[in-house]
Amino acid sequence: MIRRDYLGNVLYKGELFRNNDDRYEFQYTDATGKTCHLYARTLPELRRKKEDTLGIMRVCSSAYRAGMITLNEAFDFYMLGKRNLKANTRDSYYYVYDRYVRPVFGTKQVGEYTHSELVFLYKSLFDQGFSISTMDNIQNVIYPTFQMLVDDGVLQRNPANNSLKELKRNEKITKGIRRALTPEQQATFLNYVRTDPACEKWRDIVIILFGTGLRSSEMFGLLWENIDFANRTITVDHAVVRNVREKGCPYHISVTKTAAGKRIIPMLDEVYDAFDRIYKKQEKEGWPKVVIDGLDDFIFVNKEGKLMNFQNLNNAIENMRLACNANNLQKKSGDGTRVPHFSTHVIRHTFCARLCEVETNIKVIQDIMGHSDIRTTMEVYAEVSVIKKKNTMMQHNNAILFLSENMYDYS
Repeated sequence: MIRRDYLGNVLYKGELFRNNDDRYEFQYTDATGKTCHLYARTLPELRRKKEDTLGIMRVCSSAYRAGMITLNEAFDFYMLGKRNLKANTRDSYYYVYDRYVRPVFGTKQVGEYTHSELVFLYKSLFDQGFSISTMDNIQNVIYPTFQMLVDDGVLQRNPANNSLKELKRNEKITKGIRRALTPEQQATFLNYVRTDPACEKWRDIVIILFGTGLRSSEMFGLLWENIDFANRTITVDHAVVRNVREKGCPYHISVTKTAAGKRIIPMLDEVYDAFDRIYKKQEKEGWPKVVIDGLDDFIFVNKEGKLMNFQNLNNAIENMRLACNANNLQKKSGDGTRVPHFSTHVIRHTFCARLCEVETNIKVIQDIMGHSDIRTTMEVYAEVSVIKKKNTMMQHNNAILFLSENMYDYS
């Protein structure tokens, strides 16, 4: 039988909610057989304490000091020490490790790994067509795990040291630039989404993403109280993330990715209309009853009354993209523009590129995007500026050189 707390969160074995003092409790047995208790005001806090306590019990063992643990066990303990990670960052670390390392590569004891083995891992992934960004993410979870073992005296050297750098050097790999959709590609896709009846379910969400530059976690976390119809603004002050370590990947509320992520975004007319349609539909059909960490009144809820799924959104975008390309090829009047594969984050990058094409104040762009580091904004602006400079020079060719038609005859 599934047990839940008063907020609807599933309680795991040993967890309970105490109605008498509004606290969560976890009961466990230590190495001596004694029953022990942990307490916390919130369920996430209780689970952090639980992970810390059980992790310390494991790491203090002679097996850890002798290196008789697997890389998987070492990574789990390494993550226990990352107390200050934001929930979405922690979730992405676990996602990368669980998908690419844990099933096979992470099952050996830590002392059995060699530098060459790490090099061959990345070479294998490269040969399979994995992107350099994916391999960077894998290295970012493997390297510090081994370094923790070196710092604790379990290992003498870190086998992951320079392992990916060696592959990049041998294969002459450089980290690619994330490319925004061109204006033609964006227009082709959006015009298809606006007009094709099959896109109705996702139409408003796609328009909002392209018209705001929101991260998908920020968009799915929006409440109706974040939408100011009178002033036509969107207040971004939190995000919703999934904890892949919990059964069913339940959602949790997280602060924005950075302090700069808390911002107010003005609504374009089409974005305003999209929110207005969603509001009127929910007003007619009934307001959803989704509660996450005490917050309710969420905007983006599916027909089952649950928060919309991140993966379903990306799958829907890919299906619409394929249909758009097929439709454009079939139409004799089509311009032949092919829309490449893209994700929700490429939509954010595309929004930033369009903003850079029409706005020269970098600080304004940085604030709308929620970039904590202006260098992130400048990278996009510099990329766009190359195109802008070329177009500007061609448009003003005659004015720059004071030329008029047939002014000079060099024959």
